[in-house]
Amino acid sequence: MPSIIRFFTRTVLLLGFSVGFFAHAQTPEKIGTGTISGKVTIEGKPAPGIVVLINKDTERWEQNKPATKATTDASGVFKLEKLSAAKYYLSASAPGYYDAKKKSEWDNGTQVNLGEGEQADGINFALTRGAVVTGRLFDDRGHKVIEETIVLIKQGREGQKKTVTCSDTSDDRGVFRCYGLEPGKYIVGAGTDSKEGNLQLYASISYTRTWYPGVAEEDKAKVIEVKIEEETAGIDIKLSHKKKGYKVLAKIIDANTGKPVPNMLIGIGTANEEGLVTDFTFGSGSISNSEGDVKIEGLTTGHYVLVPNAMQSGEYFGEQIKVEIKDEDITGLEMKVEKGAIISGTAILADGVNQEIQKKLSSLSLIASSNAPKSDDWYASTRSASLIGAAGNVEFKGVRTGRVRFHLNGNEAKGFVISRIERDSSPLNDGLEVKAGEQVSGVRIVLAYGSATIRGEIKVEGGTLPDDVGLGIQAKPAGTQGQNMYGSVDSRGRFVIEGLGAGSYDLVVNTYSSKTSSSISLQKNSKTVQVTQGQESTVNLTVSIGGKDSREEK
Repeated sequence: MPSIIRFFTRTVLLLGFSVGFFAHAQTPEKIGTGTISGKVTIEGKPAPGIVVLINKDTERWEQNKPATKATTDASGVFKLEKLSAAKYYLSASAPGYYDAKKKSEWDNGTQVNLGEGEQADGINFALTRGAVVTGRLFDDRGHKVIEETIVLIKQGREGQKKTVTCSDTSDDRGVFRCYGLEPGKYIVGAGTDSKEGNLQLYASISYTRTWYPGVAEEDKAKVIEVKIEEETAGIDIKLSHKKKGYKVLAKIIDANTGKPVPNMLIGIGTANEEGLVTDFTFGSGSISNSEGDVKIEGLTTGHYVLVPNAMQSGEYFGEQIKVEIKDEDITGLEMKVEKGAIISGTAILADGVNQEIQKKLSSLSLIASSNAPKSDDWYASTRSASLIGAAGNVEFKGVRTGRVRFHLNGNEAKGFVISRIERDSSPLNDGLEVKAGEQVSGVRIVLAYGSATIRGEIKVEGGTLPDDVGLGIQAKPAGTQGQNMYGSVDSRGRFVIEGLGAGSYDLVVNTYSSKTSSSISLQKNSKTVQVTQGQESTVNLTVSIGGKDSREEK
């Protein structure tokens, strides 16, 4: 069975590709003068010996950047020193407990926007005993299943999902006990999925993935509601030994010439009966050979969607194909694709940028994206990437028919914004319409570099925001067509917006919550701030709950 790599979302796939492809140089870490301190309690009592982890926002996903650690003292207090000004994420955990004060159930930590020399005190964690899910695993002969990994997926609003690690595998009785869970709705499964090739390294491969109460399809699993400090028992699952994997055979054809298309990567997404894709995969047999043939093996029964040009790096595009595997292989599929448009032009920096900034231009990646005409096409957004050449030239290949828009891609783009886009000196305010096979030239993308920062604090009057409601802020260019910039607001109401170009911006404060459907209305804010390149502006805002007039402080 070939190894099949699983990508939990299309976004993860594209991000992983861009980060791996456009690596950037590391700079020496600056020793700062800021501190972050706080207290960890467990059920209201000081918690000594608890490890608190801290990561910079830009380093959270870098494997070679382990988190900095601090351990709470006898009074449950921790302190992190010599920190430079940055956005940080902190987390504290203890076996069997969870942080009940998170603004969002999907958060991975508490955010702190730290200024140079600032002392951020009172970053506290109140841990609460989590819930328990327990049950027994047995096979189709009634034998207990030992040392099997349990899969829990938390269900959120609007289709949000989060895979949660169970605290243990099944024991010598086949019994599993997952503890320290946040309250909420979950589905529970065990066994392995053939599309999770890497996970098979850590779990038994003898049993097919089965979801409680005994179904193969994730969307048919019974949702159980887990309550705080309660034990949900009786989640028993009967597992079946793996059967022979099925395969899908397809031929990739150029729709215009009828000739086979070699070296095209075909992705396959798992789907429910309505065609809604939940996961996206590809494997070693997913690249078409010289005859345009593709063979994807090791699949279980279920609904799938085949996606052409899965890495979006070739010259072709095509529509997805829906298939269902029942009890036999699928053969004779034909996937017709077309050559996409080619867009060429230049990318330049606006006037007034120094040579050091000019040198960074060659490390940038630009993305041209267009949307498919069919609303039910899961892979509706097609992206084509281009580096910026030594002479500023750019070229996007395989662009899907439709209206194309351009944006910057990757961590290297920090500080850069697209100020305007033109074709033959005419502005493209609403994108660029292209057709299959069309060659478009004369596109000019003008970039600006922003080194200004707005930092400040938001105070709320007229009431108190609920624990699960957070604040957000954005800077909108005042009276121009520039790019909106978004900032982050931490638990103290401190915010920072970086990478701004010189000019005037309207600051807008809003609220968000992923736990509740209710919204908190704030009096509209439209404070205008003037910023200068290379300088930091401090702005304090006061917003009101429930329609009171807002005050603006500076």
